[in-house]
Amino acid sequence: PPLPRLAALPAPLRDAVLALAARHEGTGVVPSLYLHLAHWPAVPAALPAWLGPALDPAAIAVGRDAAVRLATQEADALRPALDLQGEVPGGHGPAVLAVLGRFTRQVIPAMVPVGMALARSLAPRR
Repeated sequence: PPLPRLAALPAPLRDAVLALAARHEGTGVVPSLYLHLAHWPAVPAALPAWLGPALDPAAIAVGRDAAVRLATQEADALRPALDLQGEVPGGHGPAVLAVLGRFTRQVIPAMVPVGMALARSLAPRR
């Protein structure tokens, strides 16, 4: 299904999504996973109980930093094989780099450990 708009969510659901996003300190972004999960209205409110310490802002920061470190190592290894040329049109290079940095060093890597914790919590027990 399409990604719900935050403003279109009922207030309690919107508040639950925003409370989850607030755990990602300093990004000012609502991770899209939380919006996708809003298709099942009880899920965003249940995530803190399901994931416990994995949703602690300090744990998110540790996981994010580890993901960035590993991704940087992989990117550095791939860089020689890439043909990186050109500039962003219109002199927008610094702004584009700032947005890319925000998402590649904060938002996306912070969601990797959250997504893994969620997958583990939902996996069938053997």
